[in-house]
Amino acid sequence: QPVINAPRVKKFRTVEKIVKHSERALQPRNFDKETFVQKSIAELLVPERLPLNVPNSSDTFKNIVTFIHNSYKYKPDFLKISDTKWRLLVRAALKGENVLITGDKGEGKTMAVKALSNSLKRPLFTFNFGNMQDAQTTLIGKTHFDTTKGTFFAKSHFVQAITTPNSIILLDEYSRTSDDASNIMFPVLDMNQRYLRLNDEVNSPLVTVADGVCFIATANIGHEYTGTRTIDAAMKDRFSTSIEVDELKVEDRTSIMKAAFPAIKKDILEKISKIAYNINFKVKAQDSNTNISVALSTRMCLAAASLINDGFTVMEAIASTVYPEYSDEGGDQAERTFVKQIVQGTGIDVDYKNIPVYESQEFETKEWDETTNSTEEYYE
Repeated sequence: QPVINAPRVKKFRTVEKIVKHSERALQPRNFDKETFVQKSIAELLVPERLPLNVPNSSDTFKNIVTFIHNSYKYKPDFLKISDTKWRLLVRAALKGENVLITGDKGEGKTMAVKALSNSLKRPLFTFNFGNMQDAQTTLIGKTHFDTTKGTFFAKSHFVQAITTPNSIILLDEYSRTSDDASNIMFPVLDMNQRYLRLNDEVNSPLVTVADGVCFIATANIGHEYTGTRTIDAAMKDRFSTSIEVDELKVEDRTSIMKAAFPAIKKDILEKISKIAYNINFKVKAQDSNTNISVALSTRMCLAAASLINDGFTVMEAIASTVYPEYSDEGGDQAERTFVKQIVQGTGIDVDYKNIPVYESQEFETKEWDETTNSTEEYYE
């Protein structure tokens, strides 16, 4: 629509030109789009080098063992896991065995499984046991009625997964599984049975797990995780390999954030990493002087880095991602109070606003093109 009192209006420019001009007005000066591109986690979990041939469980012993011990070449640099633990994962996938991965939230358990699937070029099926409302329907299937077909049984997506040869099946948040789901999974995970019973009847049809299927369960185990349960000893015995995720060092977490957000200065990301390291150290030590009970995950560090990458100040990013993780109840003895002290100890405080945070240039959000204020710019 025309602007009131717009001088010398001859004709409107096209809508496309107006939109493009408006977008330019909102861009900071010297803004290089390629510099600020965020790399997705999915992209970073694909290794630079992929194997030409991946052996399977029926291959020769020599081929399998040789591949396992050379598989470190196919581990994505983004994934911070030791070569030994990576080779254990590869071995389980090639031999169709079960693995239990334990560790703190947001520290790469699920990412390790996705990276394994990418590196071995194997299908990945994911099932979240933490929010599984109806284990019978999700894991087995459901009976339906159709006016033309009558009553029929529809098998679940899980049945498709376990019947896909050489697949990797992620049992996410397995420490939150229900009793019903656990009972269904017992014969599936038992290496001497490896079948799924479709109902409780004596002559119930059985679905046999296909050759080479590898089950990998992830679990958060610790007093700080509500809603979790101790995995039954008999169930835990179904997992021939147990892997604890590596505790990340400051440089590891910095490297992860730098890979995802290459435009941000390394020293900024290092400060965020130090905050996480210091908080987690207090949690592991169960320091009674700080009352901090929950670790700060790498996932939250990436969330903070994402906000910084999009032009928010360092303090705005921390206040929006780190602080909400901790209770502010208790005044001077509140968890959040101690977390704020750790943040300030790294050199970040409320005045930490106008520092350059980008590698190539400062994000000049305050200097707009003033010529766009003129109404004549939108007309010819």
